[in-house]
Amino acid sequence: MANALLESVRDDDGWTFLDGRRAELGWLLALLPLYGLWITVRVGLPRLEDWWVVLVLGCVLGTLWTTTRRDAIVDRLPSMPVALPGVFSIVSFVAGVFGNPLFEAVLTADPFVVFALSCGGTVVLVYLTRLLSPFHPGLADSTRGLESPPPLGIDD
Repeated sequence: MANALLESVRDDDGWTFLDGRRAELGWLLALLPLYGLWITVRVGLPRLEDWWVVLVLGCVLGTLWTTTRRDAIVDRLPSMPVALPGVFSIVSFVAGVFGNPLFEAVLTADPFVVFALSCGGTVVLVYLTRLLSPFHPGLADSTRGLESPPPLGIDD
């Protein structure tokens, strides 16, 4: 696993930025535990028995994001430099946590916490499974069907 993660940030020319699904995985691995810790310290984690519908919805939408919907949504977004989405994520996270009280009220609401942690956790689990799977080519999309075999080249 360490080699697969190191290959994503190191190329022939030296260090490079993460992009695509690897960037999502990196940001989720960094920010999701911080968000969970912040919620735990701030208001405590909500009871999952009370929000089981939101938990299931978060898992289903996280699975849909990683399997079918990500490319359709990302293709519609304008092209940005590689570092810009990461900077935007950090600024919006900090502004939401420390800035506007309305954002703080939304970020600490029990249904939002359950949805964010279940959806983000599902995405992380799917991406890590793809990254570590010997049957899947890293974080690339899975291919549909099989490629046809090459022709035999038999003369008539």
